[in-house]
Amino acid sequence: MIGALRGQVMVYNPPLLLLDVQGVVYELMVPLTWQAQGEDNLVWVHTQLREDALQLFGFESSAQKQLFRLLVRVNGVGPKMALAILSACTQEELAHAVEQRNAKLLTKIPGVGLKTAERLIVELNGRLVQTEQPLSSAAQQHGLREDAVSALCALGYSQAQAEKVIKQHWQADLSLDQLLRLALRSLV
Repeated sequence: MIGALRGQVMVYNPPLLLLDVQGVVYELMVPLTWQAQGEDNLVWVHTQLREDALQLFGFESSAQKQLFRLLVRVNGVGPKMALAILSACTQEELAHAVEQRNAKLLTKIPGVGLKTAERLIVELNGRLVQTEQPLSSAAQQHGLREDAVSALCALGYSQAQAEKVIKQHWQADLSLDQLLRLALRSLV
């Protein structure tokens, strides 16, 4: 899938961002804290594929993208709520609230009730410190595998098929494009 895009911000109407990448305009949902404007913006992208839609979510840093991915894995937290959380507090504030088990602070975020706040605390405790660090090589490779599996699923292959073929062709020095080409050749 798309890992990142570099282009010019055409329209920013929170939370919608239109990014022109060499004549192709991408529509992304971004946190309300978005700062970048004008030309030559690097936007880290998370692709969400559902039965009825393909959505792109944009972030100003890889750490913010990684935090978004952690948030959407929490039971009851979807992409829109994850964006609301990222819009309402910084990564450090969220990590502090989770570490201190401060559900009351988390419930001040629009859309987050007490049960969701408690789930965030339980499921994210001890995991948020990693998002403040640059991505390690292992984390980058895990993200590459996730992106490759997601791309194959978007093309109609099952999760199990996609994971199996990516595992068969995995080489640390391959780009996403190269890995997908190898995987598709063996699936056809």
